[in-house]
Amino acid sequence: MAPASLLWLIRHFPAGAMDGLRRTALRRTVRLAGRRSRFYRDKFAALHIDPERVRDLADLRDCETTPEECRAAPPDALLCGRPDLVVESSGTSGRVTRLYLSHAELEYYARQGVILLAMMGAGPADRILGAFEYAWGLGGIYTQRIGAHSGLFGVFPGLVDPAEAIERLPEYRFTIVMGDPFWIARFTEIAMARGVRAPMTGFVSAAERMTERLRGLIEDYWKAPVYMTYASTELGASLGAECTEKTGYHLHEYDYAVEILNPDADGFGEVAFTTLTRSVMPLIRYRTGDVARLIPGRCPCGLPFRRLSAIRGRNDELLACVWGNVHPGLFEDLLRGVEGIGDEWQVALRQPGLRRCSSSVSNPRPVPPPWRPPRRGFGPISPNSIPPLGQDRAAPVRHQGVSGASRKSPDGAEDPPAGGRAGRMTPMTSGGAEIRWTSGGECHIFDRLNAF
Repeated sequence: MAPASLLWLIRHFPAGAMDGLRRTALRRTVRLAGRRSRFYRDKFAALHIDPERVRDLADLRDCETTPEECRAAPPDALLCGRPDLVVESSGTSGRVTRLYLSHAELEYYARQGVILLAMMGAGPADRILGAFEYAWGLGGIYTQRIGAHSGLFGVFPGLVDPAEAIERLPEYRFTIVMGDPFWIARFTEIAMARGVRAPMTGFVSAAERMTERLRGLIEDYWKAPVYMTYASTELGASLGAECTEKTGYHLHEYDYAVEILNPDADGFGEVAFTTLTRSVMPLIRYRTGDVARLIPGRCPCGLPFRRLSAIRGRNDELLACVWGNVHPGLFEDLLRGVEGIGDEWQVALRQPGLRRCSSSVSNPRPVPPPWRPPRRGFGPISPNSIPPLGQDRAAPVRHQGVSGASRKSPDGAEDPPAGGRAGRMTPMTSGGAEIRWTSGGECHIFDRLNAF
């Protein structure tokens, strides 16, 4: 079925019928896991759950699957069928996660991925550049298979030097670029430095958060939208994707049953999912560690699926203090517009003494460091002078993802040295907070009430 036709069918599919199909798929998945997976057979027995009697997610409220359990279990304990391939990723946790799939499952997910191209308005004249990494992960091969099912011309070199992609742009004339936020940002920086422009239909990104400021800079330069997707190794594909409205991720509810666990007063909680169409390694109420909420109301685009908000942070990134559960997004809002701070930073909480939150950035300089993708190395990029993306953006320093992350530092820390330049921040609580720059180019955020 053509992507546009499939999208039309989804828009007009009766909501009641979709709910019925989802419940049927959930019952089938739970029974399969109870019969064939040693991991879930033991878990169900310990929780006194009869998989044959499960009708909906409410019957599984005591059953949750954690990444730690999956990593500790023997691989074959999670399997319900014979796998054809395995993919892995350390993701944001730094610990290896593995997913076993069949070729049929990979191809199915790739066909579903074509829906995103239809949501973007892709047509026969569009050409794809796939720049997600291959290595041991899913991104490269998944993108390549989406291209194969789309019927569009495509180039899928994986995580190459962005300068090489710019050099090939006049010849291959790709109009849809797929890659992680850092790669797309670097691709844009090099294009700006060389004065390269080309018609673009859009960019598709995943793997990390992208600040709205960085997204705006990329979209302004190429005059094309950036669409974010929610994907992970455990999912085996994409849990959701933005439409042209860009008001949240439309959940792929025909493949996953999605829940928000332990929501707070604003609806934010941990994202959990149950696979509905996987027979080799199904996962039931798998806790992702990502914090988000469901967006009420229906999207103006007409898709019937619920929407998931942007990921606010991870459970292991939250810092508890008198401000509440502090997440990276809070500091993203506070640091936005502060001179000398770019889109990449790191926040740390240190004790004892004056407890401080330190945002590690670099002083602005005319030449960003050479492109160095994870686990690979390339030589310096030409031309030698590549201006930063935007007039006030610091040179990229990659720490914990594009938009930063919170963490606790095990070492004690003294007050930072005085000097450098100082900035001010709107008070976050009575007494407020203050930004100080050190002569070494480090920015420190101080809480005057010792709130941390």
